[in-house]
Amino acid sequence: MKEKQYFYWLNLLRALSAFLVVFSHARSNFFQIFRDLEASSQTISSKLFYAVTLLSDDGVLIFFVLSGFLVGGRTLEKIIQGHPDNPRYFAISRGVRIIIPLVASILIGTIVGIMVGTDINFWIVLCNMLSLQGVLCNTMPGMDILWTMTYIVWFYVLIYGIVLISQPKVATKCWGVVIFILSLLVFTAAGRAVGTHRLFPFVFGIMAYYLKNYRLSRGLVLTSIIVMIASSMMIQLVKPSLSHETLDIPKYPIVVLESACIAILVSQIVRCKPSSSLSCYIEKKSGFFASFSYSLYLIHLPVIVLMTHYGYPRSSVVNLWSLALWLLGIVVCYVIGYLFYLLVEKQTNRLKKYLLEKY
Repeated sequence: MKEKQYFYWLNLLRALSAFLVVFSHARSNFFQIFRDLEASSQTISSKLFYAVTLLSDDGVLIFFVLSGFLVGGRTLEKIIQGHPDNPRYFAISRGVRIIIPLVASILIGTIVGIMVGTDINFWIVLCNMLSLQGVLCNTMPGMDILWTMTYIVWFYVLIYGIVLISQPKVATKCWGVVIFILSLLVFTAAGRAVGTHRLFPFVFGIMAYYLKNYRLSRGLVLTSIIVMIASSMMIQLVKPSLSHETLDIPKYPIVVLESACIAILVSQIVRCKPSSSLSCYIEKKSGFFASFSYSLYLIHLPVIVLMTHYGYPRSSVVNLWSLALWLLGIVVCYVIGYLFYLLVEKQTNRLKKYLLEKY
């Protein structure tokens, strides 16, 4: 049996993607928008602080690319090598891990919504559990991050369709084609029929899985870094905003371009074996934060909603005290995210083991 390949720095990238999302959402909820800050706080340093806390979209794109890398790349590699996953194994091992925490977070989000007086529509709750928000319903109030789960879950379903197509039985192949086409339709319909471009980060993640075997030129890597930074800045300027005028240019080509650059960088980062004692320590310890990054990703917004509802301040000044409160809010999100991981996500291993043994 082939030994499972280890990818350096992948845990750090997983942890970073979740951190960028929490980092940005905490700032947007614990601080007023820039134009509503007190005049004394509308400084260049505050503008820089606001700029570097607008990276939630970048964190999501990293999350998408890594999903393509880890799930799509590995699965397609097995198919190409003639050893595809057993469909039941794939459905159970992937489905249990992603769906159970998702459903649990939505239930918690529903409870939080009731606590803060949000009008809860149970059709929307069910629809979000099926990851059809943006297709058949709106995203749940107070859990805006769930818009991404439509793409993540249905990418898994799409790969499951490919696994079925790789099987020898004709009937299984036919079901695989149906599921594959259904997944593409969901991607197309999501986000008011403009969701197809969201498939590209996952495809680029698969591309990164194969590029990891090659050392790309420094010029290409440097160009990717520059284009990624420029694309990230452009995305902020084309997004709807209350604090600045938006550029009237399409956002979607920029998202695709940034995703391609992220994928190129991921393919090279995982090749870099840590050499110094410090880099080895960082690479090793990042595994802890990566272990609950998915739980943190799902649960941090209900935590923030609850905190703000019960009086956690939303500051109109940027000073040491408000920054300390912002950092404390991030720490609270991390603590609750880790507890959610221990109580829910970590326990899915037992359910997965039971179902795999049974079926």
